[in-house]
This record gives sequence, structure tokens and C-alpha cells, in this order.
Amino acid sequence: MKSVLAVLLVVSCAIAVVAADQPIVTKPTDDKLIVFPGLPECSKGAAVKGDPMKGAAVIYLKGTAGCNIPMHWHTATEDLTIISGSGMLKMKDAKDATVSSGMYVHLPAKHPHALKCASACTLYIFTDGAFDIHYVDAAGKEIPVEQALGSHPKAKK
Repeated sequence: MKSVLAVLLVVSCAIAVVAADQPIVTKPTDDKLIVFPGLPECSKGAAVKGDPMKGAAVIYLKGTAGCNIPMHWHTATEDLTIISGSGMLKMKDAKDATVSSGMYVHLPAKHPHALKCASACTLYIFTDGAFDIHYVDAAGKEIPVEQALGSHPKAKK
């Protein structure tokens, strides 16, 4: 299942992939946004640099008001820059944080976190390795994407 999702993401992002040693200037309105496999349909994004399935990448992501990405972690370190909107960031062993435009968030590799957009939100995600997503339950045990996104009737699985 994960390999099928990985292939779909690579194919979907192939047009947006840019060589790492080339200058880049992008305008988010020019990016073709897709629903990334493993994420709810309320969030759409585009790879603006690198191949998120193979290594370090920059991803542009938009979430609708109320969009909830349940508790999860990534193998790679994840850095977020909030461009617009606001939301609630929940993190394991840390106080919940309200995030809004202009803010920066650093999430170490394998650190469980969740994001819910209070208003439509846009952000850049910077990863230092392949972008994967591992959902966890309240006890921190990894759960299948279908279980994590079960509350999202139109979630991509």
C-alpha cells in the first residue's frame, strides 16, 4: 500500500520537481495542487523543490478552514513556515501552540504532532529527507492511514 502511494506521489509531483542546484523562483498560484497520498483531502500541495519521495524537498501546502491532520510523525526533520491563516499545533511532550502567518516551526524527526487549521492556512514544509507520514493513536502507537483519516469521509488513502 505504501509503495503504491509513493509511486502516485512521485508521478503527481514529477512536473514540479526542480534540480537542487538550479535557482528557483515560484509563485504559489502557478503550482498545480494535489492531494498528497496519506493526507486528508482538505489539504492540497505541490512539490516546489526536490522529490519528496526520495529526499530533501520543499512542499507548498494549503489547508481549508477546519482541516485536521491527525497526530503523526515523519522519518525526516520537518520545518514549517506559515504563510497565511492560523491553526493549532499539538505536539507530544509540548504545550499546544497557536500558529499564524509569519511563524516558523521546527519538528525533529519522529516527533509526533498534529495540525488543525482554524482558518484557511498556507505553509511551506521543508524536509531534510523523504516525506513520509506515520499516524499514531493517543497512546503513540502507529495506526493505519485508514484508521487515522476515518473521520475524513473524502480522505485520500
